[in-house]
Amino acid sequence: MPFQSRNVSMKKLREIERLRGVAIVLAVFNHPPLHDFTPGFSGVVGVHLFFVISGFVIARSLLKLLPARGPSPQSPQSSPMTALKTFFVRRFFRIVPLALFSTALVLAASAFFNSSKVWSPPAMVLQEIGLIFTLLYNYQMLNFGPDLLFFWSLNVEEHFYLALPLLFLAVRTPRARRWAAAAVVGLTALVLRPWTAPKASDALLVWKYHFSTLPRIDTLMAGVLVALIVDARLVARPRATFALKFGGKGAALAALATLLLVHRFFTVDEQTGWTLVLAASVVLVALASLRRGLVLGTPVVAQVFEYLGSRSYAIYLLHLPVWKLYLELQSRHPNLATYSSPFELAAYFILASLGAAELGHRWIELPMIRVGKKLATGLQPAPALQASPLREAA
Repeated sequence: MPFQSRNVSMKKLREIERLRGVAIVLAVFNHPPLHDFTPGFSGVVGVHLFFVISGFVIARSLLKLLPARGPSPQSPQSSPMTALKTFFVRRFFRIVPLALFSTALVLAASAFFNSSKVWSPPAMVLQEIGLIFTLLYNYQMLNFGPDLLFFWSLNVEEHFYLALPLLFLAVRTPRARRWAAAAVVGLTALVLRPWTAPKASDALLVWKYHFSTLPRIDTLMAGVLVALIVDARLVARPRATFALKFGGKGAALAALATLLLVHRFFTVDEQTGWTLVLAASVVLVALASLRRGLVLGTPVVAQVFEYLGSRSYAIYLLHLPVWKLYLELQSRHPNLATYSSPFELAAYFILASLGAAELGHRWIELPMIRVGKKLATGLQPAPALQASPLREAA
């Protein structure tokens, strides 16, 4: 049966939100000053999880707008062009305003708050911004400073946002879409990755490959494949049995443990390590899609990760500028802060990052999302005006 109620959908979305919270923690702990607590850990583990989540969520959104067989109940009169306009309007207002704020903050700091030279010169930052908003940054970022390096993954996702709607337009039957998604995952994972990955001896090429879009497509499309399977109801939603409760929670914990510990045994971008990260991420998203509270379902833990997940985009875009602002302040006022331990510094950094993210989320992200929804609703024909809970996931 299709999703019948808002409560059911929102329960499922809360579990996806928790996974976003996990992903942002994994990503942030790879950056200063928190990386001192996780030596050897690769933040790309969190980015991989983000990509699988994005593939799942964006595919579900497109399935509402570009149904596989004829018009959908949600948008019976929506044309493909209207659907694409709706999709891109939502994406624009979901992503661009906060990204503009983050880049403007870095540019202003590099011009007016840079006596320590912790930021690159303004001209270089401007070049970076130009590459970011022309979707080329992840291929050119190694030629610049580290001021905006966290935008590489956003460029990868934006390439995906452009490509997936075209696939959904070209392939219109459910089975063909599933086969297409599976083919992309298999082709990328088993053929393109092994054949195109540079040798480890060439560090520059390894890093360029690391940030490029090609080796990330399989994670995004794996999320799409999960969404297509869920949408087709090929796997029946299991009853909430005792075995599912403990078996599912055990599988979720095992997948989380894999993400946390894989770096101790494998290099994440090597085939074995990447396969484990991908498999664990797919398991987590698939379990979250069951809507059974299997992923971090303990009340307090769930609330913490739902909070982090709801602000994960703002945290991602603002935590490194917050750190560099601190470094500049410290250079100007050496006695401003003397920390008795790295834990104290980490605590202050976390609080400052969460505070900045909260302001960005409330003052920029949420208002702009509402603007995007309003504009997108205006593009829809009259029967499509009913809001879908799944839109909140995007």
